[in-house]
Amino acid sequence: LSELKIEERTSSSSQESSKEGEEKQEEDGEEEVECPICMDDYKRKDMIHSPHCSRSHIVCQNCWKRHVETEIKDKGKCVVTCPAAKCREPIPEKMIRDLASPEVFNTYISTTKTSYVNRNENVIWCPNPKGCGRAVVYREGVSCDIRCNCGYEFCFKCRAAPHGTATCTHAKKWR
Repeated sequence: LSELKIEERTSSSSQESSKEGEEKQEEDGEEEVECPICMDDYKRKDMIHSPHCSRSHIVCQNCWKRHVETEIKDKGKCVVTCPAAKCREPIPEKMIRDLASPEVFNTYISTTKTSYVNRNENVIWCPNPKGCGRAVVYREGVSCDIRCNCGYEFCFKCRAAPHGTATCTHAKKWR
């Protein structure tokens, strides 16, 4: 009987030590988890999740990078979402900057700016023939004559030379 108690103690203490080891492993991020995209196993600490994903999907770094680069470079997207299946949570720009190559991140910035200008009727690209590349915002209720930061002046409505209080139609007739 005393031998059995010793064995039980040894057995239960090894189970306790095993549980403690698992808990410590989880705390250290050493626990292995499977990436839902590539199905490879990684240590939890090496997995990435978007802080904006309400479902807390975690994906390996390689799959995140491939996803971000594909969405921007191949698909031309300016809103990149979590790569988990059926998840449409957008990821923040900082995460895109951290995961994408500098070339792809510059493409993302350019695509985002173009999308913003194209979707806002009060924002246009400066029509400077030299191509300054700046976007110009028109404020309702102010003169349509605009001066871009590059120094180029034009009418926001007709994109021609500024014409003060004359309508665009009258100004066109004068030219």
